Amino acid sequence: MESTFSGAGLQENWDALFNATRLFRRLAVAVADGMNFDYPHETDRRVTEYMQKIRRLDRDAKDFV
Repeated sequence: MESTFSGAGLQENWDALFNATRLFRRLAVAVADGMNFDYPHETDRRVTEYMQKIRRLDRDAKDFV
């Protein structure tokens, strides 16, 4: 939980975001399993991939493909 908080640095913020995402995923999978729901693993994977793509952009990028 502590790793989901960041400092002022850009890298720290990205790390905190991905840590929060991992924590949410872990909890959401457990809750879904306990309630006999299907967790949307494919959507989770695609959103994470999208976030990683955004993270790799140059800071002065005007768009991305």
